[in-house]
Amino acid sequence: MGAGASCNTVDKVDPYPGNDVTNGLKRADSEGCANCTLTVDDSNTVSNVDVLITPDNVKITPVIALLVTFNEQQYKITELNWMYPGPIRVEGTNADAVLRCRSFDGDGLDVFVPLSTTTNSPGTSPTDFFSVLAAELGGKKDLKSVAVGQNWSMAKLIKAEDPYFTWVNADYERYVKFMIPCRERLIGWRPLRGPRTIYMANAVGVPDGDLAILRNLVTRVSPKDVFKTLPYTYFYPPNAPCATCKKPVKALSSAPSPLSTNITNALVTLAIVSIFCLAVLVAIYIANYSGGGVSEAFSKFITSLSSPTILFLVFGLLLVLALVVAGVSGAFKTKT
Repeated sequence: MGAGASCNTVDKVDPYPGNDVTNGLKRADSEGCANCTLTVDDSNTVSNVDVLITPDNVKITPVIALLVTFNEQQYKITELNWMYPGPIRVEGTNADAVLRCRSFDGDGLDVFVPLSTTTNSPGTSPTDFFSVLAAELGGKKDLKSVAVGQNWSMAKLIKAEDPYFTWVNADYERYVKFMIPCRERLIGWRPLRGPRTIYMANAVGVPDGDLAILRNLVTRVSPKDVFKTLPYTYFYPPNAPCATCKKPVKALSSAPSPLSTNITNALVTLAIVSIFCLAVLVAIYIANYSGGGVSEAFSKFITSLSSPTILFLVFGLLLVLALVVAGVSGAFKTKT
């Protein structure tokens, strides 16, 4: 390579790990979540809630937080928002309304329960979850406290083993997964921090009159105000019949650490550069001292070294090889 010449590194970019929001949620676009667990205890109830009508939703605040557990982490649901219509399609169907159950613990948790009138969901047993609220509110839009009874619980809407989609509701950013200087750079995607989102797959039936009263209190929500992007999604249960679904995996709630990624890339690059430098040094030595041939020069070089030096070189070469193998395998492993 002549003086002043430069090498080119070719970028290879992984496909964006998300789906089109307008297409909605589909099992065929999701991976089965092999060990997702969502628990809503039916004994976890509240007897009073505060209700405030905002321009685009009915804000419901339980006087005592409701509890939801996802993957062994417990979240306190301190706010519920009723809005219409459903902000995203599920298997092509747009629900009449949705209840968003929100926790602000840590990165947060959003549980969306799609709602349909009994007219649009024939055969569905209508829930009385909203009946007291609808009767108390009517045309009133001021903040008020509503006694909902001692058995008011999210378990009326979410049953054990109900199917759902889940993802981290965050935008994705590009990052360098792996780079070979002067050859190629592999660009991946990782989510920025955001709340864990759970969107129930099946709509819950609600009496037509209850939904009509609530709908008259607020304006229609814009879907883009709820979901701007739809990252990579997972589906539970993972083993339900679905010929086109992707293989079951574990749903992660956060991105790989940028610090750990940078350290790995630096170590792999250092390993490759070390091998290159070692090869150059060996070539120079052979070129200058190989009067008797390459094998003789190499033999003289080895016999001139002390035993500790040889052990140190062998250990160093093994370590460098291990780093290279680890870096390459980590760069090309499938996302989980």
